[in-house]
Amino acid sequence: MRLPRTILVLIVTALWSSALYPQAPSPKASEYFPRKNGVIWNYSQIVLDTLQHPIDSTLSIRKDQMIGFTVIGMDGIEWTTQWIKTISGGVQDTVKWSTYQNTVKRYFEIGKLFPSLTIDSLGLGRFNGTYTVMNFSSGVNSVDTLIRFDTTVTIDSMTFPVRFSFTSKKLAERSMKVSAVTYTVTPYVYKFAVTALYQTFIGAIKIPVAELYDSTFVAKDTWIVRRVIPSTVIPTSASTLALLGVAIPEVKIPGTMDELQSIVLEVREEPNIVRQFRLEQNYPNPFNPSTTISYFVPERQTVTMRVFDILGRTVAESLNSLQESGYHTIQFRGDALPSGVYFYRLQCGTVSETRKMLLQK
Repeated sequence: MRLPRTILVLIVTALWSSALYPQAPSPKASEYFPRKNGVIWNYSQIVLDTLQHPIDSTLSIRKDQMIGFTVIGMDGIEWTTQWIKTISGGVQDTVKWSTYQNTVKRYFEIGKLFPSLTIDSLGLGRFNGTYTVMNFSSGVNSVDTLIRFDTTVTIDSMTFPVRFSFTSKKLAERSMKVSAVTYTVTPYVYKFAVTALYQTFIGAIKIPVAELYDSTFVAKDTWIVRRVIPSTVIPTSASTLALLGVAIPEVKIPGTMDELQSIVLEVREEPNIVRQFRLEQNYPNPFNPSTTISYFVPERQTVTMRVFDILGRTVAESLNSLQESGYHTIQFRGDALPSGVYFYRLQCGTVSETRKMLLQK
């Protein structure tokens, strides 16, 4: 059977075009992280007023430091986990990032995103986990939903169903000059939205309550070079709750702008930084049948890890050995266990920490 001449021409043209103009492969996410313990990023940090103008008197320095990373080969594909500690205004926090193929993931403790609300009252703790925050294989201007979950809030004895969502939009690469250095950056615009799900006889009506934005610019072998969170004013008249008869005062959320001032490579960790024992949340969670547990040991000592069921019975002892200072990971397998909630406890010297994980078969 012979193909029509027109179809043959189209096939040949397509093959010829792909050979002359091959699509560039998506960059690996790990290309954006300088992987070396002790790397320090020094940022200037300034508060923005309601017109998005910097307030000079608020200028401060924020320091990010990589305090450990782990590389895991999965079927020939590299999965890297980085722990970055932020020091700003005397406050310290450690964030867990992971890079896998073309994506960057971050572990979120959802309650920290909403400091004015409590995890217990909203049940936000069950949404803690690792979420994709950058996808370098996404098309330009494509929107990815990073987090979305529904819950309820109670104000003045009235309960409202609401939806929290967090999306990202990848923009086209561009040149950007930051602190006298020109970078080729990939911008991501994030939108955090709170939407009221107002129930009517025809179904739920989605009414916007608040939207917050975040523009982050990353460069290869550098990481974040600029981050801008615009100031936001949520007027009472625009509040969904006000429309429903609930008095809510105007909310003003100041913005911030962080800019990279310098990045220091091959430095030793500062002696005045206290390195503490730390147990990370397992990933993935829920899992089936295996999951990775990471932890940090501040000094050489015996470390034990036991897994318990919800009745407090020991179902596994995954670790009992003398370990050196630094970050470590182990794989836990639940092949022999039924589905359910389990707790893993890490004992390091005289201190211990326990976290919860969910096995779903």
